[in-house]
Amino acid sequence: MEIPSSKVFVVLGAYADEIEKELYGVYRVYNPEWQRGMGKSLSKAVEEITKESDFDQLLITLCDLPLLEHNYYQALLQFHLLNKNSITRTVYPNVKGVPVIFDCSYFSELLELTSEEGAKTVLQKHTESISDFHWPEPYFDVDTLGSYQELLLKNNAKKD
Repeated sequence: MEIPSSKVFVVLGAYADEIEKELYGVYRVYNPEWQRGMGKSLSKAVEEITKESDFDQLLITLCDLPLLEHNYYQALLQFHLLNKNSITRTVYPNVKGVPVIFDCSYFSELLELTSEEGAKTVLQKHTESISDFHWPEPYFDVDTLGSYQELLLKNNAKKD
């Protein structure tokens, strides 16, 4: 989905050299402190994003959510734009989490992140500002060989 005035930033850490070879049309952000966790990667991304240009919003997603397709992102963005709250979080049947959209008023807090938990502390601090975007599909990320094999089975089932 093309989003007017948008840019895609990818935060790299471990295996950056190998991954970078596969990236096209995105801005690369290297996080030398990637071992510190997702919070530090988000902080590094916001640091680079705020150097690059003035952005009104930040959509945070993970690269291991392959089942979220074009229609999901269209619906999420439309929901966020129609909503009055400044944070939009995805709620699946079994979990709350990413992708999440933050308005720029949270950038300073996101810059301070250092923990393994990503933006969870910012979300917990601003519960009154969160709108939950309910997505009917279960949360599915690919973190292990087993989940990758499950993804292959799901894709093969789609083809049949």
